[in-house]
Amino acid sequence: SSKMTTWADIQRLATDLQRVQLANAAQKLSESNCIEVVTRLIESRAIDVVYTRDGSAYITRSHLCTMMVNEVSAAGGRLGVEAISATLNVHFDHVEASIPRINQEYGEYLYTNGELISRDYVNQLHSQLRSLLSDCGIRTISSLARHWDLATETLLQLITPLPQDLGAVLDGDQIYTHSYMAAHKNGVRALFAATTKMTLLSTLITRSNLPAARFHTLLDELIAEKEIAGRFSGSRNSPSALYVPSLHDRLVEAYVKNQILQKEFIEISMFHKLKLGEPKVALAQILGGVEKVKDLQILSSLVCTDAVVERAKAVLNEELASKRVSDVSAVQAEMDIPFGVDDIQSIMKEMTKKDKKLTVEGDLIFSSSMISNALNEVKESDRLNEKAKEWVEKKLEKKGKERKEEKEKETTPQPQGKKAAAAVEDDDDWDDKKKGKGKKGGRGGAEKGGSKGGKSSIVTQKDKEREEERASMPHISLDELEEWLENIPHQLRGIVAEKIHAEVDSCLSHLTQQQLASREAEAVQSTKKAHVQMREKAIALYQRIRIFEEATLSEMFEISLKTDLRSHLLKTLCAELSNDLLSFVSSSPSGVTLSPKQRDDTISSLPSTSKNAFTALVNSLKEEPFEAFHEALNKVCSRSICDLPLNPIDKETRDSIISSYSSLLKEEAMNGVPAATLLSLILLQFAKQGVAVHASGKFVSQLLPCLKNKIDESSFDSMIDTQKLVIDSMRKKGAELEEVNQSLNEKIGDLRKKHLK
Repeated sequence: SSKMTTWADIQRLATDLQRVQLANAAQKLSESNCIEVVTRLIESRAIDVVYTRDGSAYITRSHLCTMMVNEVSAAGGRLGVEAISATLNVHFDHVEASIPRINQEYGEYLYTNGELISRDYVNQLHSQLRSLLSDCGIRTISSLARHWDLATETLLQLITPLPQDLGAVLDGDQIYTHSYMAAHKNGVRALFAATTKMTLLSTLITRSNLPAARFHTLLDELIAEKEIAGRFSGSRNSPSALYVPSLHDRLVEAYVKNQILQKEFIEISMFHKLKLGEPKVALAQILGGVEKVKDLQILSSLVCTDAVVERAKAVLNEELASKRVSDVSAVQAEMDIPFGVDDIQSIMKEMTKKDKKLTVEGDLIFSSSMISNALNEVKESDRLNEKAKEWVEKKLEKKGKERKEEKEKETTPQPQGKKAAAAVEDDDDWDDKKKGKGKKGGRGGAEKGGSKGGKSSIVTQKDKEREEERASMPHISLDELEEWLENIPHQLRGIVAEKIHAEVDSCLSHLTQQQLASREAEAVQSTKKAHVQMREKAIALYQRIRIFEEATLSEMFEISLKTDLRSHLLKTLCAELSNDLLSFVSSSPSGVTLSPKQRDDTISSLPSTSKNAFTALVNSLKEEPFEAFHEALNKVCSRSICDLPLNPIDKETRDSIISSYSSLLKEEAMNGVPAATLLSLILLQFAKQGVAVHASGKFVSQLLPCLKNKIDESSFDSMIDTQKLVIDSMRKKGAELEEVNQSLNEKIGDLRKKHLK
């Protein structure tokens, strides 16, 4: 049936059921059948009932709602659903499902946090809250929740919105009355009125014992009502926000005016300390306009009048006049004003704008000419030249050692497998075993390979060496340069040295390059001059050797004498020429006769090609044939070794040499001792015959017989007698020697008169 089943219907059914149960057994239903019948009625919605927990009874929905309302009312308007379920012996789900029906039939009930709460209970809460607020004007939600044993969310749900007749406001976790807020507003008004100096707003909030939000709300109301006599510095929400009372501003203005008018300065830090903001703007407000500020100088750490700045300039100028330099400390010591370093530096820079002759560096001011004068003084002094000269000497000495080491390496035998590589890499090795034929025009071309690739490699290496040389140029340190600036005030030396250092260093490099180039040019010229002198000497000596060699081939001499003369020539003039050439090629001092050991050591130190050539030359001096000497000499004088080509002798040169030789013999005959005079006269007679003989005194006995048919008999006999007297003078002693010497001198005198006319 679609009609809702009532409690009366259920009672009638129960009566009918009981009647049936009391009837005869044939007409009765079993308990299980009864339960099945009721279950089917419930499923078919013929009846709306619920079971009790123990299943022994049925209750209609309407009756369950009534019983639930009665239980909540009995509990004071608030009861947990579980408690209702336990009391009514009805399952929790049936109780909870009946709550919407209660709201429909019995008015508004609130189901929250597992509890069923009536409107009457809410009204009771409002009434109790009014009573609680009347005591102190404020309550916190958390304390009320504890007081009423309610969850905070539940409490807020029950009491909000607050009734207007309550006269209260919910602010966060607090509920307070309007009268309570009015009292605190008066307190805040009094707090600001009592503040006479700058105070942090956070301090005032702390003193008010109010939450920051509520304090700002009251402060906004007071500001709108123009009850706050002051201003705020910074954002009010900032922890550093300040309240500046109007009284404080008036006192500050008076202080600033007093500082400017009486002391003529005020420190910038005071503007920050007094929270005046930007100095120029603050001064314009305090002094009454921008025009008033024009007479003030705003420096880094203070504001002062123009007169103060002028006094500072006067102190600096006075110091400059007496010491040529002035610094910050001069002004700080002289003036009773707390100038900062930056302040005085600003004044110094202002001075340099008006006087271009002044320069500022750090905390010093000085004449700009001091820098140029110092630079000129350093350039004109001998110190740069001395430093450059010292470096050049060391450089040349180093180069000399390197060349010597290179030569020593060249003389060191290399392993067989590395010979070819050494021959290619060593540009100074003139060994004629090198690959390549070379070029005709280049010195040592046969040994240097002569290929284009090799030449390019040599140029590149030289360029690299030049770069390294430029990089290794001497430099002057700042400390050393400071020591040179003796005429510069001590406190300025470092600055001036730093200013001129780059130019002085550049000048030093330039001087060094000049001196090095000059010395190298001198060395080249000296080498060229030595080469020319050596060539002239070698040619002259060689030509004499050739002439003397020709004499050894004369038909006037016997074979044995010819051999002896050639041997003597090899041991004397040829050995002398060999010695000179060895000294030249080894850069040894010229004119010094080398001992055999010195000669051998010098030859051993030469490159292999030179060593072989000189060894052959020295060996050629020991024995004939004479051609071996010429062959070895030509090898030594070749371009690859000494580069001293020996010109062939012509007739004119030959005649000139013999004439010169004759003149030399005459001079020796005129001025020499008797033995030497006799030798010179004999050699002179051969020269007159066109035979220039090179001989010593031991050859007199062999040479004299060769003149028998070449000079008159008396002269020949006189020379024979003189020869005997020379021999006697060497053997006799005492009185006999005097007699021999007297006779010898007479004979020599006669020979001189006759042959040296």
